Amino acid sequence: MIYLQKKLSDGGDAVLYIHGKGGSYLEAEQYKKNCPGFDVIGIDYEVDVPWTVEDKIRQAYDEADKKYQRIVIIASSIGAYFAMHTLQKKHIEKALFISPIVDMEKLILDMMSWAGVSEDELVGKGEIPTDFGETLSWEYLCFVREHPICWGIPTEILYGERDNLTSRETIEQFVNCHNARLTVMEEGEHWFHTKRQLEFLDCWMKNIMLKEKLDLKNALKIRTADRNDYVRVRDFYDSLIDAMEDAEYKPGWEKDVYPSQEFLIHSIENNHLYIGEINESIAACMAVNHEYNDGYQKISWSVKAKDSELFVIHALGVHPEYSGEGIAKQMIRKVIKTAHEQKIKAIRLDVLAGNIPAERVYTQMGFAYRGTAAMFYEDTGWTDYRLFEYIVPAGFA
Repeated sequence: MIYLQKKLSDGGDAVLYIHGKGGSYLEAEQYKKNCPGFDVIGIDYEVDVPWTVEDKIRQAYDEADKKYQRIVIIASSIGAYFAMHTLQKKHIEKALFISPIVDMEKLILDMMSWAGVSEDELVGKGEIPTDFGETLSWEYLCFVREHPICWGIPTEILYGERDNLTSRETIEQFVNCHNARLTVMEEGEHWFHTKRQLEFLDCWMKNIMLKEKLDLKNALKIRTADRNDYVRVRDFYDSLIDAMEDAEYKPGWEKDVYPSQEFLIHSIENNHLYIGEINESIAACMAVNHEYNDGYQKISWSVKAKDSELFVIHALGVHPEYSGEGIAKQMIRKVIKTAHEQKIKAIRLDVLAGNIPAERVYTQMGFAYRGTAAMFYEDTGWTDYRLFEYIVPAGFA
């Protein structure tokens, strides 16, 4: 592993750069001018198959995660696929993808079509060289199909209009289904190499990274609440309930009923209540504990776990003032990371039936719907709730 620009420091922000096929970790050197205030870390790999590259990427991420507060990813071409495969469950602030391979299965099938190779032929031979320099591999195709990508990281994509590996339709489908924004360069190619193309790339990257540095200064800071926070937390929920009074999708909460003052005090005293602050203002709150409604026992969960091996998320709320900024996802990532640290097996929660925006956030973060149950809460009475579960993967950090 080769580290560029500066040695790892305590705190601060880092960029992990993952090059494309035939590229080099040294390419990171040319990008550090576009990333002021970030330490740039180039990841070196030679054998470009995901089950080998992932070890290199994970090692670099684990080292950086120990010593930096925030990590941004820059990846090129197939490096973007490697990044999404390896880091999809990691805590990443943002990703910048240059000419990314966003649908590896489709690319392999396209190359098989170009070479006139059927799946049956590939199964029989295992590997088939092609006239255009790629070796088709049945093992590779099976790996891609068996390891689907679930990418929820905010992502910026630079795409060349003349990209010959990924179609405009494919890249737009990815953007529409993910938390991504697309920039298209007219006359751009898959490999940005001309003077004009490289100038365009530098300008695109510099603008994003300067804004990212500013955003990080105002980033969400998540911590457990203490007794001194009680009044602020209570006022946050009261303000949230008032602000949501005329909203199309309401959480169903009621002042002093849910979340009740007793619930908030109990959660704070037991270090179960988390607050997310932006510039010392509370943007989000939630409680995380091992307690759940009796209705949870009606659900066929996918993992058997003791109560002590479960996290249950309660009263996750984001003030409308901060809507659309990914705050809820950052709060959920905090729960997932804490769950791994405490060897929790699963995270569960319930959503009032019909609260579509909340369901969308949870499913984008990897939660799976497990069933619907009628449950009693003081603020809603007997009501249908949809229950979701997240399985904490081994090796997550």
